[in-house]
Amino acid sequence: MAKSLAVTDTTAVLTTIKVPTLLLWGDGDRRSPLSVAERFHAAIPDSQLRVIPGAGHVSNMEKPDDFNANVHRFLLEA
Repeated sequence: MAKSLAVTDTTAVLTTIKVPTLLLWGDGDRRSPLSVAERFHAAIPDSQLRVIPGAGHVSNMEKPDDFNANVHRFLLEA
């Protein structure tokens, strides 16, 4: 499954997302740099991109308070 995820391009699917979408990104993510987040954000209609300073690829574990605060705020706004 991991190999399939790594080689399968599902970029075209992003434009079909029709639900509120929050993209949370660590500003230090080396696995998927911020440029990836910006492309996702541009492709997903009405998405929100929020960047967590000082976090990497697993921002939920590295900065759990910031991650949870962003999710909470997003859910209250939806």
